[in-house]
Amino acid sequence: AYARSLAVSAGAEVELLHVVDAAAVDGVLGPADPTVWSGALQQARARLEGLRRQDELATVLEGHPPDVIADHALARRID
Repeated sequence: AYARSLAVSAGAEVELLHVVDAAAVDGVLGPADPTVWSGALQQARARLEGLRRQDELATVLEGHPPDVIADHALARRID
């Protein structure tokens, strides 16, 4: 609610971003089964779609969250 309010007052857009962390999805013995990985991505997309408003962007990326968030913000010139 605060981000939305701030965006309105600043004339900015809101982008909801979720990064699926491979380390959290992978199994104990190695990388997660592709079906598990696909399910994790689909679940993240569904959750963001349920949260976002029509005028907001919703993006799901994969990787190490701190790095992916910083790279995404830099690439899109997000402040």
